[in-house]
Amino acid sequence: MNSGADRADRANVRQPTDAYFVRLDVESADGHAPSGHAPDGHAPVGREGLGSPGPKRHRRRRGLHGRAVCLVIVAAGLGAWFSWAAQRPGGVSGTVNGWISNVRGDVARMSADPDIAHARRYFNGQHAATGVYPHL
Repeated sequence: MNSGADRADRANVRQPTDAYFVRLDVESADGHAPSGHAPDGHAPVGREGLGSPGPKRHRRRRGLHGRAVCLVIVAAGLGAWFSWAAQRPGGVSGTVNGWISNVRGDVARMSADPDIAHARRYFNGQHAATGVYPHL
């Protein structure tokens, strides 16, 4: 940032000595003051009010957003899963309940596993002796 540059908000910028004004409320040919809109009903844009044509308006194409693509993929996946689950015995609820019972069975097997019980006793013993669990 150039702090020494002369800017318009500084007092040492030279002001023009010729003062002029622009009349904003000029009467039109039919004797009425304009309402600020062009004859076709839209407000002048850019240099359009000065006699030259305004900028051409281009409609910007919206690109694909990652969030929208992700939502479409998730919705399609859920739809496919529901379609598949509806074809199984018991329907969707039977499929979900079967999955829940499988998870419960896996948890019960892991809890009763003698190797995990041995590891649990070892780590709890280390924590009781040293106050911290050993770093693996």
